[in-house]
Amino acid sequence: MIMFRQFMPARAERQYQTLGDFVFIASAPGPVRISTENGYYILNVGAQVQSDKLIGTVTVENWSDLDGQISLVSGFGRYTPPADGQKVKVTEAPPVVIAEGQQVAVSSLPAVEIAANQQVAVSQMPDVQLAANQQVAVSQLPAVQVAPDQQIAVSQLPAVQVAPDQQIAVSQLPAVQVAADQQINTRAVLASSVVTSTLTITTGAAELPANASRMRVIVRAADSNTQPVLIGGVFPLKPGEREEFAITGALSFTGSDSETINVMEVLA
Repeated sequence: MIMFRQFMPARAERQYQTLGDFVFIASAPGPVRISTENGYYILNVGAQVQSDKLIGTVTVENWSDLDGQISLVSGFGRYTPPADGQKVKVTEAPPVVIAEGQQVAVSSLPAVEIAANQQVAVSQMPDVQLAANQQVAVSQLPAVQVAPDQQIAVSQLPAVQVAPDQQIAVSQLPAVQVAADQQINTRAVLASSVVTSTLTITTGAAELPANASRMRVIVRAADSNTQPVLIGGVFPLKPGEREEFAITGALSFTGSDSETINVMEVLA
């Protein structure tokens, strides 16, 4: 059997190729005119025409004053429409041409089986509404390009498992707001080693180099010094006095030649 199914405005005409000796009007908004090389027939829904001259081009005209869907069935023999609940298997249908601006509503599709390594490109999908407590598992996403100054808010991430010896660099964290009476447990960073050294003023100056691993440093002017040593050129350190700094950068000292400074660095 061959099926013709199109949405047709009132008084519109369509043509399709048929092969058989009957044409059955399955649905229409009103009378339908069927024209062949031998003449024409005006039929209502449920009627059919029997003729051995129905092979070739058939012109279908919506004779109703209403727009609507027109469905025809053609083939050999005599067509008996299905009873309520009975199904008809269509093995062949002619090409369907959809007019510009016309829409077709598809309420159901049969199961589609995709062969191995076959890919389906989806260019557009309708809006999808998820029911309450419904979850969707996404196993893969295409590459996403974020425009300049565009921001993406991530409210939740799945659990991340870090492999042994794998490192993660965090360059920035958002501001954290601590609620009233909320407690945060912290753990002190313990030193791993202590390094001592002695600096001697030469040509009026000495310097303790910077050290990124240094947690703090204790400097003490030797008891044998005869003059104060200046830290940073302004802060005096008298003989026997000491100071402690939490600094990783360099420290400079000025004073009389041969004066010494004892240094103890606590390293992380």
